[in-house]
Amino acid sequence: MKYNILISTKSGNNYYYNKNSNYSLIHPVLKYIVELVDCGVNIDNWLNDLPEKLIIENKSFAKTDIVYYYKKYLFFSNNYLFEKNKPTYKLSHKVTPNQIELALGKCNSITFEVTEKCNLKCSYCTYSENFGWFKKRMNKNLSFQKAKNFLNYFFSLSNIIDKKKNLSISFYGGEPLLNIEVIRKIVSYVNLNKSDKTNVTYSLTTNGVLLKQDILQFLVDNNFEILISLDGDEQHNSYRISKSGKPVFNHIIKNIFSIQKKFPIFWKENIDFNTVLHSKNSREEVYTFFKNKFNKVPEISEFSAEGVISDMKKKIESEFKNFDDIENKTNKKSAEIEIIKENLGHYSHRFDSYLSFFNNYTHRLITGTCIPFSVKAFITVRGDILPCENVNHIYSFGTVSDDDIYIDYDKIAKQYNEYYDKLKNKCYKCNFADVCSVCILSLNKFICEEYSVDKEVFSQVIQSQIELLETYPKEYSKFLT
Repeated sequence: MKYNILISTKSGNNYYYNKNSNYSLIHPVLKYIVELVDCGVNIDNWLNDLPEKLIIENKSFAKTDIVYYYKKYLFFSNNYLFEKNKPTYKLSHKVTPNQIELALGKCNSITFEVTEKCNLKCSYCTYSENFGWFKKRMNKNLSFQKAKNFLNYFFSLSNIIDKKKNLSISFYGGEPLLNIEVIRKIVSYVNLNKSDKTNVTYSLTTNGVLLKQDILQFLVDNNFEILISLDGDEQHNSYRISKSGKPVFNHIIKNIFSIQKKFPIFWKENIDFNTVLHSKNSREEVYTFFKNKFNKVPEISEFSAEGVISDMKKKIESEFKNFDDIENKTNKKSAEIEIIKENLGHYSHRFDSYLSFFNNYTHRLITGTCIPFSVKAFITVRGDILPCENVNHIYSFGTVSDDDIYIDYDKIAKQYNEYYDKLKNKCYKCNFADVCSVCILSLNKFICEEYSVDKEVFSQVIQSQIELLETYPKEYSKFLT
């Protein structure tokens, strides 16, 4: 493909995309000149024959203006903005043991899976028998000793590499509150042993059933950020049922109202909701419910069949996926804002700062896969150490037991580099290599369905992303901060 793409958005702005220099907002005259050059026009001869005025994009420009922008074009070309050669930056397919160890030492997010137990039996649960990514649930609890051993190792490494930091510690399940005693011990241990320069925040995701007085008081005392999983009203929430198949909606709502009444400030600042979009609800219904009932806006994620056993995928998708809502124009804004958030999130592990996004960079790993532990460290009940909770548990990068911890950085780097080797040839050719969001660990047999060498498809994707950012600049700013 050509490595230069001109994009005109609905708002009338023109952008130039170049794999060497990323995105540039360009003047209409400059865009016109670039198009002429791309068509093989000799600009010097063209300028000699040019009338005193020229209409470009319904605006009149004097010949002096055209000459001025041609000089700009020459300046930018000499400084590689309009370079047509193959990109000078290098997509890397190698990660080093030192990079991985450094990433863990600087990691600012740790999640403990404190239990495999759950007090609900949600129909679409990713830990059900229909999903094949995770090891069979054995109703085990995480021991405090495992968590302590990992924390000791992490603190010793972190104090050497990154002494001053913000650290987020999250608790995951199953239903994490079923192992509240270990959560209490972990919080107490962290508070006593963290560096004075480390600011720690705690969070957990819960179905809300166990948010009773004694547990709630502990969460309030430690300023927990709580994400309650609720899919809307009673009908919307009907996939979320007890082990005996009974609805739990009214019980959860009662607990939520109790929090509102007893801890109004905590409710306002620390409680949020997470909703799965499925075949029994819609974005509009969900937003309306949470706005009217709680004056809050939930996080919405579409039901995903990723990880479903292959011969069950069509059945599961047809049963749970909400196909109608995808086309519902009344939900356009909320859906588009979610896309912005997702798109920006794909860049989060690639750049050290906001400004570095605009700088030309010379080395980046292929795919959207993060360096292990650069975003998160996830410790399972069984002691597996993973890069996050969303990957197949076969990709364990270490283990922690009640006696010891084992992380072989050389082995992890070798394993990752073998994965990269399987994809590198296609990645180098793919138009989306520079904006790839695909995690290697999510691929089935390392076959990437996002691979494309179609320039038009790539141009349309880039244009749609820029138009969304133009349409919702406040949302863009909010997500960046």
